[in-house]
Amino acid sequence: MNYKELIVWQKAHALALNTIKVTENPNRSYAVDMIMKQLLRAVTSIGANIAEGYGRHEGKEYTRFLQIAYGSANETDNWLNVLKDSGLMKPVIASGLMENNQEILKMLGTIIRKMKEKSRGQGVIT
Repeated sequence: MNYKELIVWQKAHALALNTIKVTENPNRSYAVDMIMKQLLRAVTSIGANIAEGYGRHEGKEYTRFLQIAYGSANETDNWLNVLKDSGLMKPVIASGLMENNQEILKMLGTIIRKMKEKSRGQGVIT
């Protein structure tokens, strides 16, 4: 199996591509440009960390990269809130991206929890 087959990676990839599309505007102010760069770093980091962690296959390293992806998804949510609340991004666009991101956060949270449960279970003698 390849990381590209993971539904959570596919959703993270789609979110990154959609975010790139909506942030393209060469005529934006310095402040907006800086926030957009932070948003793009965070959103592209989600899928990158899922992919890198998957390359570790399993165990603590994979879980660690998924936790980093989870942190990046939370950072993405923060930047989207900043853009929406400041009026720099249309609420309907921000809300759509935020909904997709929330789905990714839920999926990552579930995967991380299951991996931690699995790793704890391996040390138990039955």
